[in-house]
Amino acid sequence: MSDEDFCTICLENVDEENRFVTQECGHHFGKQCIAEYVDQVSKENEQRYHETDDELRPQLDMSIHCPVCRTTLNDEQFSAIRE
Repeated sequence: MSDEDFCTICLENVDEENRFVTQECGHHFGKQCIAEYVDQVSKENEQRYHETDDELRPQLDMSIHCPVCRTTLNDEQFSAIRE
C-alpha cells in the first residue's frame, strides 16, 4: 500500500472511489473526512466572521486550508463531495 491509499485525516485505508485529492497540493483524503473537515472549517469561519467587528471583517482569512500543509484550497472543488 502506498501513502495514496490512506486518508491523511483518519489514517484509514481509502479505496479510489472514496478518495479525494486536493487540486492545489495533491494530498489524499477520504471523501467523508474532507467533507466533515470543510464543513467544520466553514462553520468556524462563519462564527468568527459574526464575532468580529465590522471594520475588522475585511482582514479575516475565510479560506479553507489543507489540513496537512495549510495550502489555501479552492472552495469550488468541494461542491461535488458536499452533495
